Amino acid sequence: MTLDRSVLTRVFFRSLWLQGLWTVQRGQNLGCLYSLWPVVDRLYERSEDRAEVARTHAGFFSTHPYTAGVVLGVVAGLETDRARGNGPSSESIAAARSAMSGPLAALGEAFFWSLWRPLSFLAALALALVHPGRPVRIALLFLIVYNVLHLGARWQGLRWGYRWRTAVVPRLEPLRLQRVLAAAAVAGAAGTVALAVAALATGRASLALAGAAVAAAALLRRGVSSTALFVGSAVVALGWTLLGAYL
Repeated sequence: MTLDRSVLTRVFFRSLWLQGLWTVQRGQNLGCLYSLWPVVDRLYERSEDRAEVARTHAGFFSTHPYTAGVVLGVVAGLETDRARGNGPSSESIAAARSAMSGPLAALGEAFFWSLWRPLSFLAALALALVHPGRPVRIALLFLIVYNVLHLGARWQGLRWGYRWRTAVVPRLEPLRLQRVLAAAAVAGAAGTVALAVAALATGRASLALAGAAVAAAALLRRGVSSTALFVGSAVVALGWTLLGAYL
């Protein structure tokens, strides 16, 4: 028995609610089980068997929501093998789920929240400087650029995890994600400098932006996370915009 595309599609859309029932004691375990339920429902006809699978995944589970698709795909694949009678035990499946959740959480945190989100924001801010009269279009473009990548990563990770099971990790090594992270960090720094230079050239809030770039570099050197800088920059930008609208 194999899972068709419709089952994986249902798992994908359900995984968007992964954090809907987050608890301190069990993390995302209910969201994980909710996401996997179309798989369980397809593989097992008896309610006793479905209950056993539910107990298997009732333990603590926590990973990054954008990279959770890989874990869900691996678990769906292993559950498919177990339903055939030639797969691992339920304890082995739970152990594989737990072993992969930590590294994928670190990867998602580093790439999506500490890098891709600030880069998308910088790009939108640069566009706002070039086209100051189109705030709605630029905001929509920011949402599209930011969301398309992580939604694509969620879907592709689910497919890769289901196809390759626990071999997905060595399969992903050729992507050299660490090098991608380093290159993107350099691109982000260059973008910040380019944004400050563009502001100076156009004469719009030049001193404030140049000072912000210097302050951001100093805060990064003191250990402040890029996520905190992103949130702080968004608050300052919003305040600046509101102040300009009323003065």
